[in-house]
Amino acid sequence: SGIPGMSEADSEVSQDIVGTYEGDHNEVGERHGKGRTIHPNQDLYVGDYQEGARNGQGTYTWAYLGVSYTGAYLNGKRHGQGTMKFTNGSVYTGTWADGQRCGSGEISYPNGDKYDGAWEADLPHGEGRYLFADGTRLEGSWEHGRIATGTMTYGDGTQYTGGFRFNQPFGRGEYRGPSGLVQRGVTTEPYPPPPPEEEEEAADDEEEDQDAPKKPAGPALEPMRRMFTVWTPDAPLAA
Repeated sequence: SGIPGMSEADSEVSQDIVGTYEGDHNEVGERHGKGRTIHPNQDLYVGDYQEGARNGQGTYTWAYLGVSYTGAYLNGKRHGQGTMKFTNGSVYTGTWADGQRCGSGEISYPNGDKYDGAWEADLPHGEGRYLFADGTRLEGSWEHGRIATGTMTYGDGTQYTGGFRFNQPFGRGEYRGPSGLVQRGVTTEPYPPPPPEEEEEAADDEEEDQDAPKKPAGPALEPMRRMFTVWTPDAPLAA
């Protein structure tokens, strides 16, 4: 089964000097203390301010998305413990850092699936557990929103432990049946799709523009896709 997308956080209006404000001020006229702001786009914030920025506890409600966040803020960004309810009915409760899900948290989906574990840069990253609505359980190490290695336990008690790719078993691993029988082997993709064609970079004899934005370092993640795989055992089942 594919795992639903997990990058759903929406951006808030960053300027707390705009909109209609009702609440406390400090001696220099900044929003400070308890307050309520209706932004020009009709987003609503109710909560704590410090020196003109959202700081402390508050609730931000997006006017047209059906999204809301209730929790801690620091310097105008979601930071600390908080809960966000998304347009599709998903709910995340956990820690935030600099406006993104980071640390430890749980997200539940309207189809009954649930992920609980480590987060980084708004994605599951580190040790975590994904529970499917049908009873299947996936536990292990996640990298940038995808399971890398771990154990999948199916509804009948069968377990797979090993590598994963695109959230599917892949590479070396083993299956353990409910009776305890173990079969080790490797999962491969015999007929992978051809790699996407790389765009040729235009030759340029001019000096590189030092102010131009640079491409992010490191390899880019392959787009998620469904693989058609083959399991090849090392040997017949053994007790």
